[in-house]
Amino acid sequence: MTFPILSDKDNTIINIFGLEDPRYAATENEGIPYAALYIIEKTGKMTWARVSRNYKIRPTNEQIRQALDSL
Repeated sequence: MTFPILSDKDNTIINIFGLEDPRYAATENEGIPYAALYIIEKTGKMTWARVSRNYKIRPTNEQIRQALDSL
């Protein structure tokens, strides 16, 4: 791969961003996050974010492309 992959085995990032789905908090599936997409610049600045409590509702490719084009 030519890009870094983030592994969050201890749910640190999920908890920092408040993404843990509470429906699974006390089950064997603890740590399952809401669907989230972030665009983060090389400087570390987050420029765009979409979080959905319903995993079926996600940004379209066009919405993502528009966000990237606006950088």
